[in-house]
Amino acid sequence: MNTSTQHNISALAIFTLLLLSCNMSPAETEIDEPSQMSIGVSEKVSLETFEQIQNGMSLEEVETILGPGRETTSQDIDDVQISVYRWQDPNFSNITIRLIVQNGVVTAKTHTDLE
Repeated sequence: MNTSTQHNISALAIFTLLLLSCNMSPAETEIDEPSQMSIGVSEKVSLETFEQIQNGMSLEEVETILGPGRETTSQDIDDVQISVYRWQDPNFSNITIRLIVQNGVVTAKTHTDLE
């Protein structure tokens, strides 16, 4: 498979994962144990912290800023792991930060209702 095809597959996968992730409400994310309820909930969710996150950062660097995130979607395509992570404010409102992480590195970010 040539490089152009690989980039097209990656772009399509990222777009699909982002669409799926953006349409998920807090109630739709699976929680196996009550202790998991706090995963991805952070008082640090703000426009200021969102702006600190840059493409190319590792997931570990992001978690230093926001705390642990909740992986909402993950897919492996041609040895590339693409995941969507989400952080939400403690009031469980629609204020969220979502990141697309490809092989452990941030490749895209979006937010909802940050002011």
